[in-house]
Amino acid sequence: MAAFYLDAERVQSARSSHLRDFLKAAIQYAKILPLTMQLLSSSSTYFYKFILPVLLAVVACVIYFRVLIEDRYNAPLVLFVSGVILFFEYWFFGRAKKISLDGTNLVISNFRQEVRVPLSNLEKASGSLGMRPDVVWLYFRQATPFGKKILFVPTEREFPGFNQHPIVAMLNAKARTHQ
Repeated sequence: MAAFYLDAERVQSARSSHLRDFLKAAIQYAKILPLTMQLLSSSSTYFYKFILPVLLAVVACVIYFRVLIEDRYNAPLVLFVSGVILFFEYWFFGRAKKISLDGTNLVISNFRQEVRVPLSNLEKASGSLGMRPDVVWLYFRQATPFGKKILFVPTEREFPGFNQHPIVAMLNAKARTHQ
């Protein structure tokens, strides 16, 4: 599909005033509602949510049975530690959602269901500090089908440092402007 770009020169060269008015309105509409969705969550979200827990469980089972064969006394400790690691992995990443920004809506997906939530429902965003990968929490004024608090893993950033992901500031600014 070919893209058509509207600029001031094309608008001025339009032959009729109606076409000029239409093109100006189209430019304003395009500024308000972009034609493409902006993916806010990492492409690794699927990996963290579905593949990593399975890999960790397989590794935990292999280690557990290996320890069970060689040293029966430490097997319960290995089982307990593996359980704690799997619990925290699910606690952080099992609940992760795929988030996109589509104009004035957040598109939230759990890879089975997708819902659109207006930015006016977004109360605030907060992010993790010094955690890899970064995690962002979205708080909503009214409950969505996924709840009032949603977690997602944002896109990777070049220099993470000990500060919140820039997506947090961007979402908080959008939440304030769309109240």
